[in-house]
Amino acid sequence: MTVTAALWVCVGLGSRGFCGLPQRLIVRELPVRAAPAAPSLFRPVAIVCEKEEIYILDSGDADIKVFAADGAFRRSLGKKGAAPGEFRLPGDMDVLGGRLYVADSANRRVQVLDSRGAYLEGFGLRAMPWRILALDDDRIAIVHLPSGPSGPDKLVTCYHRSGAPAWRELDPVDSGDAVYDSWRNQVLLARAPGGGLWLVRSFDDRVLHRLNRDGELIGVVAPPELELPFKDISVPTGQGRNRTLRGFCRSCAAAGGRLFLLLPEYTEDGDLGAGKTVAVIAPGGGVEGIINLPERMSRIAVQGDIIYAIDAGPRLRILEMIRK
Repeated sequence: MTVTAALWVCVGLGSRGFCGLPQRLIVRELPVRAAPAAPSLFRPVAIVCEKEEIYILDSGDADIKVFAADGAFRRSLGKKGAAPGEFRLPGDMDVLGGRLYVADSANRRVQVLDSRGAYLEGFGLRAMPWRILALDDDRIAIVHLPSGPSGPDKLVTCYHRSGAPAWRELDPVDSGDAVYDSWRNQVLLARAPGGGLWLVRSFDDRVLHRLNRDGELIGVVAPPELELPFKDISVPTGQGRNRTLRGFCRSCAAAGGRLFLLLPEYTEDGDLGAGKTVAVIAPGGGVEGIINLPERMSRIAVQGDIIYAIDAGPRLRILEMIRK
């Protein structure tokens, strides 16, 4: 991979330079260090970075692939199965304090591993976990998609490490159509300053909710549609008709007190897929910038001035943000 030409970033409200002009950033692509024995990514569903390592959860291979900060492959953790340290269709992961938190979806459980893949602890769940975020060493936030009468009555549940619920938040949309609701109730999680979290709906809602570790609402941000427009698509439902969904966010990450939202793009067949645009939400809630990526990306993680992303390959990409 070679360094690409620099890309200007158009920065909107919330961060202005001299004479009221938008601050300018440059994004350039950094080479990824290749390794002969590096495995290919099959179906990556999450990318997280901590310190000098990047962790990619590969649902297709049922493992976690670990890379150095320069993209060099280091090791794989886990395999397909139901034993401790094994996964079945894992949906998401997080890393905090050297501990890996995995939403082991098809096994209906949360697993906590060390950075070498050794099983530390975990607990079972009634419903499949879809998104996961560790708030501290005792509290783990989980997004459950509605799954009928036996499923949770809230989309987000925070659990203690013992598996006991600490709090529940965010009412699901219940239209009576399970197919439509499975799209409409998708929620993304990102870590907020002070040990809290951001809740970001993927569809039909641009309102960003910030909660503290106790599940209390401490802030709401509603970016203007002019800056972050919806992408409308028509989707089939279980009732034999189409309904319109308004796509908002494909993936999100947090770094330096800022929230980075990867916005979806239309595919050639008119569907919504990976995106080339990242909106930067400032600590105060305004839209600080819009970053144009060189290609469509499906997942992002941010550390300092580096964006780690997964493209359609799927391959790991490394992008550096440069402030002028």
